[in-house]
Amino acid sequence: ASRAIAGLPSSPRRRSALETGGIVGLANHTLLVARDGRETPIDDSGAPIRGEDGEILGVVLVFRDVSERKLHEAQASFLADATAVLAESLDYEATVARVASLSVPRLADWCAVDVVVDGQRLPKRLAVAHIDPEKVALAREIYVRYPPQPNATTGLFNVLRTGQPELYAHIPDKLLVAASVDEDHLRLARELELRSAMVVPLIARGRVLGALTFVFAESGRRYRDRDLEFAQELARRCAIAIENARLFASEQDARKTADIAHRAKDEFLAVVSHELRTPLNAIMGWAKLLAGQDFDERRRQRAVETIERNSVAMAQLIEDLLDMSRIISGKMRLEVQSVDVVRVVEAAIETVQPAAAAKDIRLMPVLDTTVPHLMGDPTRLQQIVWNLLSNAVKFTPKGGRVEITLHKVASTLELTVVDTGKGIAPEFLPNVFEAFRQEDASTTRTRGGLGLGLAISRQLVELHGGRISAKSEGEGRGAAFTVSLPISAVGPSRSVHDRTAREIREASEYERPPQLRGLRVLVVDDDEDARRLVSAILEDCGCLVTTAAKVTEAMARISEQVPDVLLSDIGMPEEDGFDLIERVRALPRQRGGDVPAAALTAYARPEDRRRLLNAGYSMHLPKPIEPAELVAVVATLTRFSHRADGK
Repeated sequence: ASRAIAGLPSSPRRRSALETGGIVGLANHTLLVARDGRETPIDDSGAPIRGEDGEILGVVLVFRDVSERKLHEAQASFLADATAVLAESLDYEATVARVASLSVPRLADWCAVDVVVDGQRLPKRLAVAHIDPEKVALAREIYVRYPPQPNATTGLFNVLRTGQPELYAHIPDKLLVAASVDEDHLRLARELELRSAMVVPLIARGRVLGALTFVFAESGRRYRDRDLEFAQELARRCAIAIENARLFASEQDARKTADIAHRAKDEFLAVVSHELRTPLNAIMGWAKLLAGQDFDERRRQRAVETIERNSVAMAQLIEDLLDMSRIISGKMRLEVQSVDVVRVVEAAIETVQPAAAAKDIRLMPVLDTTVPHLMGDPTRLQQIVWNLLSNAVKFTPKGGRVEITLHKVASTLELTVVDTGKGIAPEFLPNVFEAFRQEDASTTRTRGGLGLGLAISRQLVELHGGRISAKSEGEGRGAAFTVSLPISAVGPSRSVHDRTAREIREASEYERPPQLRGLRVLVVDDDEDARRLVSAILEDCGCLVTTAAKVTEAMARISEQVPDVLLSDIGMPEEDGFDLIERVRALPRQRGGDVPAAALTAYARPEDRRRLLNAGYSMHLPKPIEPAELVAVVATLTRFSHRADGK
């Protein structure tokens, strides 16, 4: 026993057991170092060996390899530290980089973090950690000079592509040789002293977000399968932190986008409200003055002109909004025919001439009258030219000039509008054709408008197969807009009958056809002012007008006396204009079933017109109603009246 005791390693447990005569439990551990340098933690315990008389004859020592337990404790401690770091901030780049630093030297001599970035060929290297800063610089130099190859069958890109981890328990020199591009690459790689490595993917929700790379180098340690399992658990936690941070950032971006959209909507509504209230204020104010005061003829005429001018402006704003709605919904249609572009441009020039004359702005047209016709929508083409000219006049100061040129360039017609106005700031020039964008959108701006004219013009030009561009040398140096239209832009004519409410209505006088005298007209509208307006216009032409505020009243009027013409609004409470025409067309002919009918409505889209005609109306007249157009519609309907053919 004595010889056995003497031959055992010196141990505090043995001495304590011999000295106290009791069993010594586990309290500390000892590191056994093998010849190859591998360390093995052991725990030992000792118990005395006693003779029959109780004399201590020796000691029994028990040594246990606690490598696994100590490893699990160390890993649990590391995971706790790493998880705490990852939870500290939503800046995942900073937190994951700290985890990499935390890994050295506890888990690796080297640790690198790479994440995949959408749209980038190479992953983004977030961090490289090593205790020696010079070696970190060397590793970064190698990564920049010799980046990993995307088609590699091993290493970083292979892990990113497959989502499978890779373990290199031992890295022989021949592996470095095979992976090197040239001699300099091999020399630099050998300087890193790579001995063993692991590359594990960062996976969250089934998506590979990046990879963690762990390397043993100068320490001489080696990775085993159990190390790979632990590295995967660490990578899983890092991936979850990255994904959560990105989701939070996406939500924040979404909120910011929603806030921006909300503010843009509020700003747009504020601008629309301002632009509509401005002419409405003039209309309402002068209308009340006309109703409550005795004006002389000169002042009365001024009031009427002001009301008419502001009504036209309001109708134009509404039509711009409708045009933008049609464009956004893809429902903008062209009524195509052969167009004399010279006449279109001349008509647009005539329209803006009064505004230009008021500011002493010279309109200088240079039009090649020999240019060929093109296929297009004449109303929409005039709208394009009018938008450009009115914009030029609006932003050109008093005494300036606007040059308009039209000529043929190869197979296109090119229209250019150049002004000597305020110009366009370089930073705003790329946004000049965007809807609702204005260079000065503040409440102190000096010019009104919704910022839709140029956006609508671009869409209309593109619908004709052309293109529009803007140039400016900067503020105060004027602007130039060029429209290029292919001469054979679109196919053959489909329809030339539909007129748009976009036309500027200026005529206040209208004819009074003799065939309207004594014509019985039933006007149906729930709005009393609208009924009075239509009645006043038609009675001025000699018509006998009867009115109704709703469908039941209208049917009662028809049962009392069949009208020669029916004019009805569409949007009405309880029953609308569609219900009315359905009930009328269900009547026998002698009781009014075939009475000519027109819809006078604010539903002005082409699809609204088609629906109304299909429902049984003979014609469609969009509001606001122009007296001359109303008279023309009623005169046209008399051709279909039962009185016109003597029946």
